[in-house]
Amino acid sequence: MLSEDLDIDAVSFAKVRLGWAQVGNDTDPYRTSTTYAVNTNFGNSGSATIPNSQNNPNLRPEKTSSWEAGLELNLFLDRVRFDFTYYNSTTEDLIFNVPVSAASGYSSAVLNAGKTNNKGVEVSLAATVAQTDDFRWDIGANFAKNVNELVELADGIENIRYTSLFGVSLEARPGQPLGTFYGYDYQYDDAGNKLVGDDGFYLRTDEVVPLGTILPNFTGGVYTTLDYKNLSFYALVDFQNGGSLHSYSNQWGKYSGTLEGTVFDEDGNDMRAADYAGVVVEGVNATTGEANTVAVNPQTHFFLNQGYVVHAADQYDASFVKLREMRLDYSLPADMVED
Repeated sequence: MLSEDLDIDAVSFAKVRLGWAQVGNDTDPYRTSTTYAVNTNFGNSGSATIPNSQNNPNLRPEKTSSWEAGLELNLFLDRVRFDFTYYNSTTEDLIFNVPVSAASGYSSAVLNAGKTNNKGVEVSLAATVAQTDDFRWDIGANFAKNVNELVELADGIENIRYTSLFGVSLEARPGQPLGTFYGYDYQYDDAGNKLVGDDGFYLRTDEVVPLGTILPNFTGGVYTTLDYKNLSFYALVDFQNGGSLHSYSNQWGKYSGTLEGTVFDEDGNDMRAADYAGVVVEGVNATTGEANTVAVNPQTHFFLNQGYVVHAADQYDASFVKLREMRLDYSLPADMVED
């Protein structure tokens, strides 16, 4: 330990960590040979079927190699406590269900199809703000940031799609984090304004593009504990910055006209009224470069201008700050529970 070699009164404890490890991760049972799924009997007749995913007798376990370095430091008779860790981890031979041609008799195959890297930092800081014989007040905070990247996929595989629904897909593509949303976005000018066609509808990208990832930029929390004799109060606030989510509720609520926002516009006008002038979307006309002034029918607006066609319209930032926990405890005196 570093503290044994330091002659500093303020340092109660100091330790430097450095480690390397390599571990394997196997797959689910029955994925290395052809197996049959036994179906429920139809009367007295039984049946079994081959699964849609082709198993792989040459499947290798996933292998993760990682190293980390850290520092633990306690100061002023442990009144201040600090912990820092940096890590870098690479996983090879990721096991995926990869889509294959249905002509093979299967819709997907189990393959070692990828390599991913995670690196980041974790930091925690805690302090005893006040302490007497009957009272103690602690405050602490932690912070974590992880950067994930799919480094490569097997030859011939451009992307792996986890799921897809109504045009929005969650995929793994090289150079992007695992779990990236793909869909159509708005077109923008050089100043960041949304581009609108001469018909008054937003222009969308020619191809699907990344809309965000399920992974946050960073996470953390702050907690405090107040102890007075047998009473203890604890509260925890945690937070997340970044990350993305897609709302199908909003996408289809606007498309079907069931959301409040499809009834009244921003000025409170009833869009169902026969004399309603129409919706003018905020943006720049792609031909003239001037602000859009073309009004469109509300029903068509919520179809062509919203998430059913431009998926980015229903993509949301997943950042939050939450009061995660608040607790008041009372410890019974020892003499009340003695045998």
